[in-house]
Amino acid sequence: QRLNQLSSTLREVLINYTGNNTTMLFKILEILESELNGSLEDLQDKISKEDLSGTNEAGHKLYGTSVSSGMPILSKMASEFENLSNIDFPEIWEKLNQVKKEIEWLLIQIRSQRNNLESQSF
Repeated sequence: QRLNQLSSTLREVLINYTGNNTTMLFKILEILESELNGSLEDLQDKISKEDLSGTNEAGHKLYGTSVSSGMPILSKMASEFENLSNIDFPEIWEKLNQVKKEIEWLLIQIRSQRNNLESQSF
């Protein structure tokens, strides 16, 4: 059910952005994949450096990407990092691991959507 919800939500959001232009949809999915990977790397880096302000900023960026792309679970997780008042080990590593797993799952779905668009264009 979650897969169907994500697929339909992501598709709906992207169709609204692009007017169902498949070339533009494909490019947006590429950008989204890049943004999610970059946000995860940034979040990991800031946490490992115990940089609270940087962690909050990375959480804010990830929140913006996820909320605007129809990813409510990741949005909620990112909000927690955006609003952290301290970096508490090992709890923060567990939260980061959950975000990493969610992003990995989302990336699989995004790649699947891209593959679907590629197969439709041939």
